[in-house]
Amino acid sequence: MQERLHGSPASDNCVLLAGAYLVGPAERLLIRPVERPVRFDRHAVTVARYRRFLDALDANGTSQWDHPDQASSITHRPWTDRLRPADYYGNPRYDSHPAICVNWWSAYAFATFEGKRLAASLECTPVPSVAAAAAVLTTRYGRLVLSSLRGGDVKAQ
Repeated sequence: MQERLHGSPASDNCVLLAGAYLVGPAERLLIRPVERPVRFDRHAVTVARYRRFLDALDANGTSQWDHPDQASSITHRPWTDRLRPADYYGNPRYDSHPAICVNWWSAYAFATFEGKRLAASLECTPVPSVAAAAAVLTTRYGRLVLSSLRGGDVKAQ
């Protein structure tokens, strides 16, 4: 997997290369193709980054970046009633902490705000250890030819 993830330490982005990946829980692994490279952030979204998005919202907590199916009653303001520190998003001391207590609609709008998109479920669930996953497949389905995994074709023998 290490050779399939590219990104330099100086960059905030990583790229998952196109190819075949083992996805899902160990007892139910599937081989899924990723048709084109997928770029994703190396680090979690911080409070400071999310606050810039909050500052750009309309007065009612919605935005021009909303999902087309988003209900008008949904706001992108974090669920502060679920936070222990009530000033989590207002106090600069939390700027480097991860953005939390937001819903999927807010994550979608935030990603669009930054010129990005949310990953599809198949793009964000590759198994990090091909060897461990192959052991499960080998046990359940016979011999797996690992060399073919790199090329995108996986064959069980």
